[in-house]
Amino acid sequence: GEQGMTPSVIAPRLSWTQAPWVAVLVTCGITCAMMPLGSFSAILGIDMSLYCAALLLEMGALIKLRYDQPDLERPYRIPVEGFWLWLLFLPAIVISTWCMFLGGWEVQLFALGLLIGGALIILVLGYLRTNYPQWFEGVEGVQHFSAVPNGPAETKADA
Repeated sequence: GEQGMTPSVIAPRLSWTQAPWVAVLVTCGITCAMMPLGSFSAILGIDMSLYCAALLLEMGALIKLRYDQPDLERPYRIPVEGFWLWLLFLPAIVISTWCMFLGGWEVQLFALGLLIGGALIILVLGYLRTNYPQWFEGVEGVQHFSAVPNGPAETKADA
C-alpha cells in the first residue's frame, strides 16, 4: 500500500473520502496515549518537538545530498553552495533546535520515545519489505505516482 511504503493492512481507504481509515485510527490511538500528560499544551509541545525534529532531518538530508550527490537531477535547486547554503539554513536550524527544548522534561521524554519508536518501526518495515514484499503491494483505489516530476498519477488499475 501507499506506493509500497506501508503494509497493505494499514492502507485501506474509505470509499467516499479516500482517507486511510486504519492509519487514522492508529494516529488517534497515539494521540489518546498522550492524554495522561494532562494538558493540551503538553500534546502541542510534543507535536512541535516532532515537527522540529522532522525539519532538522529534512534540512540535514538536503545539505548531505548537496555534498554527496552534487550533480543529482532535482526539480528545484536552491541556487547557493557551501558556506552560503549553511548560512541560509542556520537560522532555521537554530530556531528548530531551540523550539524542540522549550517543553518540559515530560514533553521531551515523550517526544524522544515517539522518535525512537518511529525509528524502530522504520527498521521493522524495512525488514518486512525485504522479506515479505507481498504485504506491501498496492491497494485498490490508492494512487501510485509516476517518478516523473509533475507526471500523471496512475492507479493500480492503470499499472
